[in-house]
Amino acid sequence: MATENGAGMTIGEYAASPQGKAAMAAATAGSSSTIEPLVYLGNTGRYVGSIFESQDRLLPVSQAEMEIYSWSDDERRQWGKRLYGAGLLSDPNDFDGQLKAWSYAVKQAAGFNNSSNAAYKKLTPWGVLDILEQQGSFDEARAARDKAMQPTTSTSRSINAIPDRSDAEVAIKTLFREQLGRDPESGELDRYTSMMLSKMRADPGGTTTTSTSNPVTGQSTSTSKSTAGFNPTSMLEDKVKGDPEWGAYQAATVYFNALQGAIGAPG
Repeated sequence: MATENGAGMTIGEYAASPQGKAAMAAATAGSSSTIEPLVYLGNTGRYVGSIFESQDRLLPVSQAEMEIYSWSDDERRQWGKRLYGAGLLSDPNDFDGQLKAWSYAVKQAAGFNNSSNAAYKKLTPWGVLDILEQQGSFDEARAARDKAMQPTTSTSRSINAIPDRSDAEVAIKTLFREQLGRDPESGELDRYTSMMLSKMRADPGGTTTTSTSNPVTGQSTSTSKSTAGFNPTSMLEDKVKGDPEWGAYQAATVYFNALQGAIGAPG
C-alpha cells in the first residue's frame, strides 16, 4: 500500500499523485527564486591520502542540462542510440532530439530528488528512462517509429480508352465491308456494336504502376506492367468468318479475281 510520502508507488503512480505533481511542478516551473532544484547525477569522489571519499554529485537543473555538452562523442552516441531504441528518436544522431530528451529527464529527476518519496530520492536522469522503459511507457512510440521507418508501397492504374458507340459502329461497318463486301444490317450493327463495347468495358486493359518509397534511404523505385485487354478486331473477325455468307463472299471474290486475270492474260 502506498504511504503518504509515495513509498510503494510506481513512478507512474507517483507522478499522477498530488505529491508527485507538486514535486514535478516545483522542478519544472519557472520561478523568480535563484535557488534551483538539485539533480542527482550519481556518485563522485576523491582520494584523501589512502582513503577514497565518495560523495553525491548534485547540480542545479540549469547546470545539469548543460552536462550533455561535456560528454564525449561516444557518450552522446550511446544516449542517441538509447533514445532511438526507445522509439523517441527516428534518427539516433538527432542532436536536437537528444538535447530535448536530456532536458526532460533532468527535470523529472530533479522533481523526484526534491520530493519526499524516499524510493526515488536518488534517481538520475538515466534512471528516469530506465523506469519508464520497464513500465512500457515507450512501447507506442517505438511501434509508431518502426512503422514510419517501413517502406511504403502505392499502386496506380490507368485503363485504355474505350471508343464511344459511333466510333464502334464505324469499325463494325468497315469490317463488314472488308469481309462480306456489304454494310451490316441494322440488327447486325446493333448486336455487334453492343457486344464489342460490353467486352471492352469488362476487359479494357491498361497499365499498373507500383511505386515503393524507403524512408530510411530516401530512395523510390517504380515498376509498370501493361496489359492489352480485349481485342475487338480479332473477336469480330472470328464472328464474321463464322457466318456462311463469309465463305461464299470469299469464294466469289477469289473466282472473280481469277476470271479477271484470265481475261486479261495475253493469248
